[in-house]
Amino acid sequence: MTDLDRWLDEHGDGLVALRRTLHAHPELSGQERATTDLVYERLRLAGLEPRRLAVGTGLVCDISPDELSTGIDEAACGRLALRADLDALAMADEKSVTYRSQVPGVSHACGHDVHTAAVLGAGLALARGSFDGTVRLGRSGSFSNPPRSGYRAAHSM
Repeated sequence: MTDLDRWLDEHGDGLVALRRTLHAHPELSGQERATTDLVYERLRLAGLEPRRLAVGTGLVCDISPDELSTGIDEAACGRLALRADLDALAMADEKSVTYRSQVPGVSHACGHDVHTAAVLGAGLALARGSFDGTVRLGRSGSFSNPPRSGYRAAHSM
């Protein structure tokens, strides 16, 4: 069993639970404050220093060799950016599951709840020091009008 396998055994259920929480409490674009707060707190509890975006939704979190106390020269290493959207769609959740959307007319039919949980999990796993470089995690809410402008959202990271 690899170190990553052990980490996943320890944290996998928590990531699934987080995804289901996000699925049950979706927020439309530009309104993802509770989602941002939840992800922010998970990163902070892991000893990281996430920063909320000026628009009030979304965040970035840099994980660098200095923060990991590895002694690696950051300038000589690679950089990796992982980004996930936070927003949900204005449509009813038709599934019959325990974590079904609790918000009438709003659901994560788009899969952004999965993306957010996966990027958080990848970031937490990488924060253990398994990448010799800087990792920038980003969760974007609505960065610009019109919403879902991928270039502007990614550029804001």
